[in-house]
Order: sequence, then structure tokens, then C-alpha cells
Amino acid sequence: MKKLKIKQKVILSNLFILLSLLFVLFFIIYPTLKYINNLKDNIEFTESEIEESYQRITSLRKSINQLNEIKTKVEPFYFLTVDKGDELIVIKELENLAFRNNVMQSLGVSFIEKNFINKDSLANDSHYIFKINISGTFLEVLNYLDDLGELPYYFLIENINIGKEKNQENKTITANFSVILNSTISAYSKIE
Repeated sequence: MKKLKIKQKVILSNLFILLSLLFVLFFIIYPTLKYINNLKDNIEFTESEIEESYQRITSLRKSINQLNEIKTKVEPFYFLTVDKGDELIVIKELENLAFRNNVMQSLGVSFIEKNFINKDSLANDSHYIFKINISGTFLEVLNYLDDLGELPYYFLIENINIGKEKNQENKTITANFSVILNSTISAYSKIE
């Protein structure tokens, strides 16, 4: 075997070191850097997902807290309306009101579901329409209307006609009007 010269030994050792470095670079360092970069991307993606989830949870908690606050604020208004099927309570109160004010009264009641509301109507949800006809002296009718406003309901008077009864000499007048009373079936139960 022939002995290598020093120059050749240096070149061969440099070549061996270079090949070793290239091997380490391409087969160890590059895949490791690629893996670390993928990990970085995955961590950033997971971080953004966790941040979005945190924001949604924070928003949900805030909404739940606001919902409880809204329920508390809405509850007093719940008693201004009447549940579907409880119109008899209102009719009795209207009858008592007519008796106290000494007026003759006739009532008609209908329930309107939200899907059948006329766009020109004052109501905007499921509601009762009470058609009321009363007759009595002017002062009695006026007192009835005043007491109607004192009832614990929020009535919307859609139309009112007050006139003198024909062929009556005892100063009897009539009042015909419709009042709308919102129903709680679609207002309060939506937030429970």
C-alpha cells in the first residue's frame, strides 16, 4: 500500500469532514429544523384556536350574565301582559270596572297569533284584542276610560269612537273601541 502524502491526507480528511457535515446537515439538522418549524406552526394554530375558544367562552359568560340581568329588568313588565288562556281574568276586571262606573258594557275577545298580525296594527307580537262597547253618561264613560288606564295591564287603544246614542233623551253616550293586550306566550318565554 502506498503511503499518502500529507497534502493528500489533508484533502481527504477535509473531504471526509465536509461529507460528514453535509450528512449531518441534510439528514439531521434539516429534518429537525423542519420538524421544529411544523411544531411552531401547530403551536400558533392551537394558540389561535384556544384564543378564539376563550373569546367565545368569555362572550358566552357575558351573555349569560346579561341574560340574568335582562330577566330581572323584564320581570316587572311581565305583569303588564297576560298569559294565553288567562283572558277570563281580564274580562272579570273589565266587568268589575263597568259595574263600578255604572256603565253598560259588551265585550268581544279574540287572540291573534304572531303569524297573523296585520302590518298596520299597533301590536307587534301575539296578543288579545278586546272589542269594548260601553254606554252611560259622559262622566261615567270618562271615569271608565280613566279607570281602564289604572288597571295593571298595558293596553294599546287602537281606535275609539265616542258618540251620542240615537233616540235617547237621557244624555246617554256610547264609546266603541278596541284595546290590544300583549300576550306573554311569545314575549317572556323566549328568554327563559
